[in-house]
Amino acid sequence: MKIYFDSEKLLSEYSNMIYRIASGYFNNKDDIEDIAQEVYVRYMNYVEETGEFNNSTYERNWIIRVTINLCTNEVKSARKKYNVPLKDEALYCYDIDTKTDLEIAISKLKEKYRIVFEMFYFEDLKISEISKELKITESSVKTRLKRAKAKLEKLLKSGGEYNARF
Repeated sequence: MKIYFDSEKLLSEYSNMIYRIASGYFNNKDDIEDIAQEVYVRYMNYVEETGEFNNSTYERNWIIRVTINLCTNEVKSARKKYNVPLKDEALYCYDIDTKTDLEIAISKLKEKYRIVFEMFYFEDLKISEISKELKITESSVKTRLKRAKAKLEKLLKSGGEYNARF
């Protein structure tokens, strides 16, 4: 039996979330799009094998977990260790032309701060959910959020000057 799902719904509800999570790991548009495509393929395979998700919360958490796992695996892969991109774009969201100062500042944060910040403020995940998804303690999530906010404030007040400490 073939199971069909609404691909338009998948794209409209989750594409921005997937791009934001992947952009926390990569600054290259091609890498982000590769991850997004793989998430969609895995989603389709999952739905085909198991049927529909029990509820929208489980579906959303499943997509977040798959996206994080794919990004982590890609970062760790040998291909990434020895591959230097020809053009490195500072990419935060799907529409590059409408980036704000805040989005640019967020993209300059270290990965561990950027991911927690985006999951908390843009994906509306609770600290306990972020802790579970990233497999770190709740106190680590709180600390990273506090440091991310402090670094963003400092970066925005300095007029966007990039500092390697961020």
